[in-house]
Amino acid sequence: MERLYIEQEGVGRLHLQQEVPSELTRYLLEDTTAISLLGRGFKALFQAIPGNGFVVWFSRYWMNQPTVLKANGEVSTLELRISLRGSIKGSWDQIAQPELQAFYYQFNFVPHVLTRAVFEGKTDYETFDIHFDLSFLEELGLDYGRFKEFMELVANEEASELTPAPRRCTPLMNEAVQAVLHNNYSAQGRSRLLQSSVENILLAALEDVDGTVKMLAELSESQVDALHVVKALIEENMPAYLGNTRLCKKATLNLFTLNFGFKRLFGMNPYKYYQTLRMDRAKILLQQNAAVSSIAYELNYETPRAFGKAFKEWFGMTPREWRKGM
Repeated sequence: MERLYIEQEGVGRLHLQQEVPSELTRYLLEDTTAISLLGRGFKALFQAIPGNGFVVWFSRYWMNQPTVLKANGEVSTLELRISLRGSIKGSWDQIAQPELQAFYYQFNFVPHVLTRAVFEGKTDYETFDIHFDLSFLEELGLDYGRFKEFMELVANEEASELTPAPRRCTPLMNEAVQAVLHNNYSAQGRSRLLQSSVENILLAALEDVDGTVKMLAELSESQVDALHVVKALIEENMPAYLGNTRLCKKATLNLFTLNFGFKRLFGMNPYKYYQTLRMDRAKILLQQNAAVSSIAYELNYETPRAFGKAFKEWFGMTPREWRKGM
């Protein structure tokens, strides 16, 4: 973002700041790099969450008055954009329909940035944008017809869109976004969760666009065997989660079969199964009168408070409340 020229119409050029104003610090997430932008009648906070082959940008805007921001720069962007709150209008060079309503997504590539964003006054906005490295997407080897066409245009540095219009996020995409933004795991756990969640968002988007769920109408015997291997690997490596990429390599599966095949066979995706095992183990330890702090440590939570919060989100009560009513 440091290579972008940002201007507020009627005001002039604005500069991104490494320091976050005190009134915005309560919005900071763990393990992110934050940048702020202050203008006339508005403030914005951008948080980068780096992964292996991509960077997630979680952006929030607080607008006290109608505002128009323009950005340009010789920066190519291969981006899956998701709107979480508000609908930012405006234009994006060579992109037909850049406006996103809340909980809609779009996957675009532009060889350079040239945007004009129009914000309404007295409104808050949130976006969740994934900037992919081209090599990361190429190495995944995903076999989707429309995606292949899109990637050929990207390789030739031609502006392109995966879909002609924004599409509504699928439930899996929404679940994965919230998992990234709201979790109570250790730094290692957050890193693995981020990688798996971004892969799930990508796969869900491609399945939505291409309708490739029909490609997996029935699982072959070898796929079923490999998915049982994945299930065993998740169980054997508790309380750690190996991550989707390592599970694919160990079981010789592609990401699509890992996620949608596992869900078809076992009723949930691999990470959800891992979370279920983790919470089942927590209940056993609570029954054995283990201290909450020791349970948090054994299950690889960063702090007892983080474990307690995750437990309550899962079961609707704190560990102590659950043990008391057991």
